[in-house]
Amino acid sequence: GGYKRSLEYLFYGEHPRLPGELARVMEDGFRPAVEYAPSHLNAAVPLSNSVGLCDLPRLRAAIAAEDSAPLQHGAAPAEPNRKLHAQLIVAKVFLARCAPETGVDESGGRRIPIRREDYEGLSSVYRCVEAEGKQREWFVFEPSLVLPEYLVEIEYLEAGYTPEHEPSSAQLQHLGTGLGGSLVGETLSETEAADVASLTRPLLRFAQQCALASPAEPYDDSCTAALNMPPQLRPRAKVYQIEPSVIAAQAQGAPLRELQVLNLHGSAIRTIQGLEDLPALRELVLCFNEIAKLDGLQSLGALERLDLGFNLIKRTDGLGPLPALRELELNNNLIYRVEDVALLRQGAPDISRLNLRSNPVCESKAFRTHVLRSLPQLESLDGIEIKRVEAEAAVRAVEIAHAITPSLLRLHGYAQKRFNYSLRPNTIAEDSSRSCASRTCNDNASMVPWERVEEIDLSHLQLRRLHGLEQLLGLRRASFCNNELSRIEGLEHCALLEELSLEDNRIVRLENLAPLALLCRLDLGKNRIGCIDGLETLTRLTQLSLEDNEITSLAGLAGAHSLMELYIGNNRLEVLNEVQHLKGLMRLIILDLSGNALCVTPDYRSFAVFTLRKLKVLDGVGIEPADMHSAKEKFAGKLTTDVLIERLGHSCWERVLE
Repeated sequence: GGYKRSLEYLFYGEHPRLPGELARVMEDGFRPAVEYAPSHLNAAVPLSNSVGLCDLPRLRAAIAAEDSAPLQHGAAPAEPNRKLHAQLIVAKVFLARCAPETGVDESGGRRIPIRREDYEGLSSVYRCVEAEGKQREWFVFEPSLVLPEYLVEIEYLEAGYTPEHEPSSAQLQHLGTGLGGSLVGETLSETEAADVASLTRPLLRFAQQCALASPAEPYDDSCTAALNMPPQLRPRAKVYQIEPSVIAAQAQGAPLRELQVLNLHGSAIRTIQGLEDLPALRELVLCFNEIAKLDGLQSLGALERLDLGFNLIKRTDGLGPLPALRELELNNNLIYRVEDVALLRQGAPDISRLNLRSNPVCESKAFRTHVLRSLPQLESLDGIEIKRVEAEAAVRAVEIAHAITPSLLRLHGYAQKRFNYSLRPNTIAEDSSRSCASRTCNDNASMVPWERVEEIDLSHLQLRRLHGLEQLLGLRRASFCNNELSRIEGLEHCALLEELSLEDNRIVRLENLAPLALLCRLDLGKNRIGCIDGLETLTRLTQLSLEDNEITSLAGLAGAHSLMELYIGNNRLEVLNEVQHLKGLMRLIILDLSGNALCVTPDYRSFAVFTLRKLKVLDGVGIEPADMHSAKEKFAGKLTTDVLIERLGHSCWERVLE
């Protein structure tokens, strides 16, 4: 036969020897061709363009089972119409190179099983079932060419079957009105309902069954309430501390020295103690308690599994030693330091399964890499198996730039002079390569012109400390964004620094900024800063960014008199009077407080405009003359506590005599 290249939609039916195959195919696709040989005799995916041919094996098996099944005395007969309902898969098939079946045993008239070896170079084979050749069975050798798309249900009607009654046009129109109205969200006209009516014919029987079941029965509400009831869990006794009587109750008469499993979850336990007499304990469950410290576990040398999830643990020191511990659950606690993960190795050196999910530390950048680097023996982290490639990458990451080295500064340091026409200056490494092009140069750090470095960009390098910057005496611009820095340090020698960006790190406080007297721009957004202080010495600071922190007060900004732009949105500012701390900043023209709780206070904008008279932009919106006029009408001339304090210069009311 000739070759045919086309896409076809064909049917696939369930064979009685492969029960549940349709659901498996819809989930995982078709099996390899050879796996169909035991059930279908042919080593290929069996398909057909005929519903009857696909479902014939199932029908025959159902009829045979019904005829051979003995009817026991008093038992109800089998459901006669069960075999009349079936499911089929509609699959899109790329037939590629195909040909008719050729394997027929002429002596016996039997068909030879179809195998790929007998049809070399072909992708599929078809078999004509009737003389006209319209009904065909297809056998596809490559399952990847068969894509299951639809799962359809079919129902056979027995000979002589007559429907109870055909739906009337009024019924269809009524159903169409309801169906169409639910889709478009409004009532349909008669014409529109008539157009939708033809689509509702298959749903009429279902709608009638729903209508019959719709009248509320007396027991419907009680049944629904019963089904919606939350599970009734027997409350556990609150023991608060581990006492010998509590352990004895768990042992149920067995010797305590032989106890292997101890489960005290949900017992309001606050400290771990009293476990010294359990040398054989292998599993300890203390989840859903109030434990804050990992103490009292040193005597459990045989412990293999420890569950401390859903507690109040912040630090992991004091865990061990637990030489036999293999599985540790610390999920849903308060662990926030990456350094605490490394401490686990000291207490449990052979731990292989660790769960730290839902701890603040999980939000740290490259958290998973840090854990794998600290605990290279892990096999599973947070329920995810660790692959060898991932573990090796974490180990190699140790050598990547987590520390500031001279070579790193050469790659990311820039001088003022340009050697090309790009928008960015050459790096120090590029400058060195040009100067060494005509002579032999070594890579000695002493040969690097550090005094010429005016800018460094060390962002996105997973840095954990700022150090090694002592030679950058001429540095004016520095960026350390998106790293893992927890402190501001190492900048003491960079006295000429004008712009410093430390956005998206783990910094918790403002410190060590006094030497940077020339600093004009400071970006500390997306950190964990809770208090503003230490800015008094930055007399040239004009732009400050502190968005996305945990700041609760603006009092620390009162001395930043040179500030012109302040971005402090998405913090924890709640009291509107905090704006008063900015009243002395006479140069402040741009202020962003959006995302703070105080912004929802009534008259917030008017109060801020009235208090900060020089302000030009508030929360990204320009201040118009109408805004200033409205603010004056609301607040001008009112004798408030703040006005009295401003006029008197103090708040000691007992000293006021007149």
